[in-house]
Amino acid sequence: DAHERALSSLGLAEMQRELDAAEQQKSALEKRERQIGRAMLAYIRGVPAGDIEEYHSYRHDQEVQNAVKRRQAVHEDELLAESDLGSQILQLRIEKENLLDTVWLATACQTYYFLCYVLLALSRNASSDNAGRATLAHVAWESSALRGSNAGARFAGECEVVSAALVRRRRPIRSSGGVRS
Repeated sequence: DAHERALSSLGLAEMQRELDAAEQQKSALEKRERQIGRAMLAYIRGVPAGDIEEYHSYRHDQEVQNAVKRRQAVHEDELLAESDLGSQILQLRIEKENLLDTVWLATACQTYYFLCYVLLALSRNASSDNAGRATLAHVAWESSALRGSNAGARFAGECEVVSAALVRRRRPIRSSGGVRS
């Protein structure tokens, strides 16, 4: 009561009521913003909004923004394809991606040769148990510039198979150049 009387005697009671109403509206708007964000995330994920755990705006907003960026890129490509200049830009993008793949393949081949050499060298001394095979695959994986990629995972699996075969054979392997390994 004393607070209300003070506001009233100072002529601030009406402004305080407006401020209180604005605070309530702000809270309602923030709640609605979270509901809409949750609904957008659910729509992007293709699940009901009720299946989304407590909505934390930053993390979930990023997921929605990433989906919008991916879709926007598709539409940008469509718009570029509609003009001659845009088509040239798209062609240059493709060439750039191919060039990056070519550079990666050129450096990956050196990595493959090195790792094969390491595997062959280690296979001479590897024991016939699982620990020996695991050691060979581990050395190959840790040395690999491909770690963390799908190609790297496939290569590590191939190293495991090759090292197991080498350990089983326990005899020198003749390379294609005729040099004994």
